[in-house]
Amino acid sequence: MKEVVKQLRQLRSAEGLINPDQTWAKQNRERLLTQIGNTVAAPSEPTLRERTREFVFMFRSARIIRLFRPTLTAFLVALVATGGWIASVSASFNSVPGDRLWAVKRAAQKTEVAVKSIGASEGEKAELHLKLAKSRADDIKKAVVEKLPTSAASTAADTAKTVKDVAAAARDLAQAVQSASVATSEQVKTVAKANPQEAVALVKDVTQNTGEIVKTLKQTAVESGTTAPAVTRQMIETVESVNNSAISTMETVVGESKAVTGTEGAAVRQIISGKLTEMAETAKDMKQNVDTVKEVIADAGALKPSAATSTMGVKTDVKNASTTPAGGYSLKPEIMPVSTTSGMPYATSTAVQSPSASTTAILISKVKEAEQKTAVIEESVGEIQKIIDDGNLREALSKLKGLNESAGTAEKFIIETRTQANMTAETRLPAPDPGLK
Repeated sequence: MKEVVKQLRQLRSAEGLINPDQTWAKQNRERLLTQIGNTVAAPSEPTLRERTREFVFMFRSARIIRLFRPTLTAFLVALVATGGWIASVSASFNSVPGDRLWAVKRAAQKTEVAVKSIGASEGEKAELHLKLAKSRADDIKKAVVEKLPTSAASTAADTAKTVKDVAAAARDLAQAVQSASVATSEQVKTVAKANPQEAVALVKDVTQNTGEIVKTLKQTAVESGTTAPAVTRQMIETVESVNNSAISTMETVVGESKAVTGTEGAAVRQIISGKLTEMAETAKDMKQNVDTVKEVIADAGALKPSAATSTMGVKTDVKNASTTPAGGYSLKPEIMPVSTTSGMPYATSTAVQSPSASTTAILISKVKEAEQKTAVIEESVGEIQKIIDDGNLREALSKLKGLNESAGTAEKFIIETRTQANMTAETRLPAPDPGLK
C-alpha cells in the first residue's frame, strides 16, 4: 500500500506527463471559445409579424377563447349598434313629431344638451336649453302644418301619433325654457353686484328668445285651429309656461337692488313693459277669437229642429242679439226658407239631428263669459302698466304672473267654446236643393 502511494506521488510530480502545461491549456481554451462564437448566431428582436403570430397562437387555446368571448362579443355588438345609431341620427335630422324617426332625433338632441352641459357655465347651459326649445317650437309648427290636415293618405292612428308626439315636444320645450331660466337666474345672482349691466343684458336676452318661441307657438295654435283642439290647448299651456319662466327671470334681476337703479332700472322696466305688450296682443287675439265663435254660432243657427222643438226651422241672430237681465243673449227666431209646393222647410231624405234651442243658448252664455274674461284682461293690462310706470316692479311682476295665468285659462275656455260651436254647426240643415220646387 505504501508503495502504491509513493508511485502516485511520483506521477503527480512528473511535470508535463500527467498534468497539462498551463500555457498550452490557456491558448487552446481561447481558441475553442473563438470558434464557438463564430458558429452560434446572436439573438435578435422578434419582428412584428412574429409577435402577431405569437398573439394569434395564444388565442388558439380553447380556454382563452372561452374567457374572452363575452368581451369580444360585447365589443362587436357595441360597434354595430353605434354605427346604426349614428346612421339613424343622421337620417332623423329633418324628422318632425309624427315621423318614425322623431324619437331618435328627440333622444339625440336631449343627450347632446346633457353632455355639453357637463362642466359648462350657467350662461352656456342657458344657451343650450334655449336652442333646444327653439328647435322644438319649429318642429311642432312643421308637424302641425304638414301632418295634422286630414288627407287620403293619413289615418286616425297617424293623427293620434302626431298629436302625442307634439305633446311630448311641447313638454320638452317648456322644460328647456325653465332650465334656461334657472341657469340665467343663477348667473344673474353671480354678476349683478359687480356688473348690473351684464345682469340686465342676460335677462333681456332670455326675454327676447322666449318672445320668439311664444310667437312661434301662437302661430302654431292658429294653424291647428279647430282641426286639432288638443294641440291648440297644448300650445296655450306651453305659452303660459314659457311666459312664467321668463317672468321668473325678471323677478331675479328685480331682486338685485343695483340692477333696478339708474340706467339699468330703466332697461328692466322696458323689459317688463315688453312682456306686458305681448299680453295685450294676446287679449286682442282673444277678442277676435270670440268674434269668430259668435259667427260660427250665428251660421249654425239655421238648424233642422229636433223632435222636441217646433216643426219650423229657427235661426239664432247672435250678432244682433239683445242682452237679457240675466246677462245672456235673447234668441231672435228667424223663419227658414220653405218649399213653394209643400209650404214646409227644405229637408233631405237623410235625417239630421240638430241641437235644441237650449244648447244654442248655452253656447251664447259661454260667449258672453268669454267676452267678460277678455275685458278683465284688457283692463288688467292698463293697471299693470301704471304700476310699472310708478316703479313698483315687484308688484308689477306679481300681477303679470296672475295675468298670464288668467289669459291662459280664458284662451282655453274660448277654444273649448269654439270647438263646441263647430260641433253644433256640423248638425245644421243642408242648403236647399235648387232642383226642389
